[in-house]
Amino acid sequence: MLTSEGHTTTADTDIQMTRVHQAIARQKAPCEQGTRSIPLFDGDRKLGWLAPVTGAALTDNRAISRLARWREAAADAYPAVFPVTIEGTRRWLENGVLNQPDRMLFWVIDDTGRPVGHAGFYRYDTASNSIEIDNVVRGVSGPARGIMTLAVRALCAWAFENLHVDSLCLRVFDDNPRAIRLYRATGFQEMFRLPLVCHEDLSGRRWVEAGPTHRGPVGRHFVTMRLSQGGQVGGDPRRQPPRDSRPVLSIVMPAKNEAGTLARAHAELGAVLDTLGEPYEVLLVDNASTDATPMLAREICDRDSRWRYLRFSRDFGVETSMAVGLRAAVGDAAMVIFSDLQDPVELIPRFVHRWREGHDVVYGVIRGRAGDPWWKSLGSKLFYGLMARVGDCHLPARATDFRLLSRRALDAMAKLDERNRYFRGLSHWIGFPSCAIAYDRHPRKSGKSHAPFFYLLNLATRAVTSFSLWPVEALGLLAALSGGFTLALALLATLGIWGVGLLHTLLGGMLTATLASGFVVGQYAARAYLEARRRPLYLTQESIRWNQTETARGYWTTGTAPPEASTSPLGRVPGPGDTRERPAWAP
Repeated sequence: MLTSEGHTTTADTDIQMTRVHQAIARQKAPCEQGTRSIPLFDGDRKLGWLAPVTGAALTDNRAISRLARWREAAADAYPAVFPVTIEGTRRWLENGVLNQPDRMLFWVIDDTGRPVGHAGFYRYDTASNSIEIDNVVRGVSGPARGIMTLAVRALCAWAFENLHVDSLCLRVFDDNPRAIRLYRATGFQEMFRLPLVCHEDLSGRRWVEAGPTHRGPVGRHFVTMRLSQGGQVGGDPRRQPPRDSRPVLSIVMPAKNEAGTLARAHAELGAVLDTLGEPYEVLLVDNASTDATPMLAREICDRDSRWRYLRFSRDFGVETSMAVGLRAAVGDAAMVIFSDLQDPVELIPRFVHRWREGHDVVYGVIRGRAGDPWWKSLGSKLFYGLMARVGDCHLPARATDFRLLSRRALDAMAKLDERNRYFRGLSHWIGFPSCAIAYDRHPRKSGKSHAPFFYLLNLATRAVTSFSLWPVEALGLLAALSGGFTLALALLATLGIWGVGLLHTLLGGMLTATLASGFVVGQYAARAYLEARRRPLYLTQESIRWNQTETARGYWTTGTAPPEASTSPLGRVPGPGDTRERPAWAP
């Protein structure tokens, strides 16, 4: 089918299209029941078969009623939602399926002969030699567990063998994790996601692609997936390499001496993330642990290829851990959660949902701090009260590092070069749309807190000096007050009213003002010194699958060189000004 230059000719394309149309027409032609069925095997056991829907169904009122009933029950799985009628379903089957040369429908029938669902093909694309799978619906629940997965696999095998296509594609809503898991189990890989907005009128509602000028929140996304010929079907996703698919969600997990919680974090986090039905990665950043954390991390990475591990050569601080993890994240969004699991991982789907609604920063706000001492709760109130008055950006009270950032927010954070980092403040300083999710923090179940009093005091000092010039301005006010006080004392001295007590008071006030001035100026000078000396942000002692070495802006590691930039469009949604070609079968 290729010329000497490797290009497909128009004649070859026409021949292939005719082959596809003829194969589908043969399946839709009238025949005796069962003669063109496709068996569904689970190992050596036959669980059912696929039977083509032919023109005979147009006069079968039970078949039409069944299609209408299933279409109405699964309305949310379709782009268009409208009132379903028997006659409307009959017209759709005749004009939209049977009379279309590249479209057909199969009944999914269990081993008792009962139709339990349907699946089929939607349209053939000549440019990519690909056909789209569509109308995968299970209408009846029953004992035939996994029959829809077998149906999709059989449909794919039949298409590759009889239609001679190079790939199969499909589209599914991102809020249908069960269907996404089914397609992943079949071997489909995600390519990109299309943002959708809802249009409603008197006839119903329809989900359409958000235009290039749309700037508000989107309601849903179309997940576009593809299966190439020869792609693996089935298997354990934990031990399979990511292949072409890019993670949708990256989890950044700072840790230090968390041997007692790491195994539980892997189990609980995996259970929640698997329910999303989307590819993900977990980036474990070890801040030079001295217990068994490195050993456990290696074991987890060996069992689960979705985990990546980086160990610092020494303790570079939790702020650096978060910054490094976020820089290495490759997902459409990244979320920070600590391995002690005091922040509830079961809330991750809520964070993802709010992100899908159009928020670039979704942050957690603590309602209650179970297990925290009184001084920490009091200090938190004082700190946020101070920042509300003197900070140059809004920092919500009781906000935590448990937060999700969109890819746009991650790219903006990556442009911030400063080493004096305060993650919570920076994620609000960038100014993108944000929203809060309130929750109760769990008490620590094992290990000990790595946030003692002086660490929190240093963190508060860092936050104030990073986002406010109030200390310097306060020095000016103090100088003015001290000058006024000195003039008042001088006036009293000229009037003969003078005493040792007043002299000592004056000297004490001046000494206090001098020391306070030196402290504040020293803090800002130290920050400027740290920024100017340009030492590496961190050094690496060990890494597993951590191939995102940072080299720009003076940040570097002792790890391997970064991989070459990929030119593949997989996983990316073409946006305004993006010249990358979208697959011809994309909506």
